[in-house]
Amino acid sequence: MLLGLATVAEATPLIKGWGQFRYTWGTGSDTFLPANARVSFKQVINDRWRMQFLPDLSLSGGGVILLDAFVEYDLDKDITLMLGQFKYPFGLNRQYGPQELFFMANNLVGSGFGFGTWDQGLQIERRMGQANLKAVLINGNGANTGGDGNRTKDLSGTVRFYYDAKSFAGFSGYYGVNTGADLGALSLAIDLFMHHQINNALIEIEFAQSIVAGTVATGWAIDGIFPDVISPCTLVLGYATMDPNTLVANDQTVNIVGGLNVPIDADGKNLWMTNVTLSATGSAASNMIATQIRAFFD
Repeated sequence: MLLGLATVAEATPLIKGWGQFRYTWGTGSDTFLPANARVSFKQVINDRWRMQFLPDLSLSGGGVILLDAFVEYDLDKDITLMLGQFKYPFGLNRQYGPQELFFMANNLVGSGFGFGTWDQGLQIERRMGQANLKAVLINGNGANTGGDGNRTKDLSGTVRFYYDAKSFAGFSGYYGVNTGADLGALSLAIDLFMHHQINNALIEIEFAQSIVAGTVATGWAIDGIFPDVISPCTLVLGYATMDPNTLVANDQTVNIVGGLNVPIDADGKNLWMTNVTLSATGSAASNMIATQIRAFFD
């Protein structure tokens, strides 16, 4: 049937969660920080409909923040619609869930541009053989905002091309006028990326450029994940640079990250992660050592 058929087995919601419990030491930092604690509630309504809620139990005094709140509908086996609040598609690094992140934080391309965050709108996903397309129409002013005052909607989308079972390349684009604090200002952005698997090792390259309210920002990153170098640990190495305003001198930030992930369970999902970050913005340099336990329940 078009609207789907419910089954008894689908009556119970699927509940999962994870937390990150961290200590950081370095330039201007010496603190314990439970980074986040999130619980995901997913309900399979029937063979076509699903619903998901993801609250973030903020451990830094901000209270409970609702991230995901959406419903999905499979139009057919190749097309899925999503309506509600969700992390909209843009880029590569920012799109990863906690089990896909081998570093303790997103790189500068993932975190510095402000695109690919949670927002409210409609997404269509189209699967076409070796290609995957996601396109969204969103408010553009972020999550938990109570709407956008009936403003013109923003557009974003991502295309991935899988050239083998575990490797892909692609691009993202963004067009809108509602981005962040720059309401009413034109926002354009593009992101190019590659995710390449070599045996068990993984190499990722990402380049992004944006124009928001006339300010041009540019950044690129390369990450390497090497699980067999120090078995059973995973070695991670990353380099990223971001220039938030290409017209201003000495404002470019460079991060060099090295780390080691130690599994604390048999399947390697739960990790003890340690990252060392060397950072420089203009002539000012800083360093940071961070270690955390990332644990899941399901």
